Amino acid sequence: PGSCLLRLAPLGLDWAPMHLTTTRDGNILTLDSYHGALAKHDSNTGALLWLTKIASDKSTELQLGRPAEAPDGRIYLPCAILHNGMIFSEDGKQLETIGEFGTGPGKMVFPVGVAIGPEESILVLDRMRHKVLMFDKDHNLLGDFGSMGAGMGQFYHPWAIAASDNGKVYVAQGYDSRVQVFNIRDTKAE
Repeated sequence: PGSCLLRLAPLGLDWAPMHLTTTRDGNILTLDSYHGALAKHDSNTGALLWLTKIASDKSTELQLGRPAEAPDGRIYLPCAILHNGMIFSEDGKQLETIGEFGTGPGKMVFPVGVAIGPEESILVLDRMRHKVLMFDKDHNLLGDFGSMGAGMGQFYHPWAIAASDNGKVYVAQGYDSRVQVFNIRDTKAE
């Protein structure tokens, strides 16, 4: 395969994108967690399409994770320190949040990842609760799975989540160097 260099429009001299993803319209979404900047870039030219400032400079204390885009264009961004997922419109305007601090059903302690599952479900990975919380597209809690441990279906400080259209959910953790695969319809590790 060929390769090319695409220079994304920098947001400042010290711009440091830590996460990126492609959007449903084929463009690129970047997140500079250090400066709290969520931005969308044209995938052909690298031009800045929009920029949303999430917090003041040097906002690494927010612990922002990798963004995910739902089929309706809403962008979900996990924010560990605020114990929620921030929700933005497809043009970068903050709409609302999902979740609140706690350890009960639907509550979050340290969300680090978001993935979009089948039927537009929202999957939030909580690193400190060792769980995946599942919400429907209207943000109603569907349930959760996972617990602390080293066995199948258990996590020890998981760090990343991804999902496919066919119902597979992938959860990665650095400890034990493993990725577990789940079928979202039965939530058992494969």
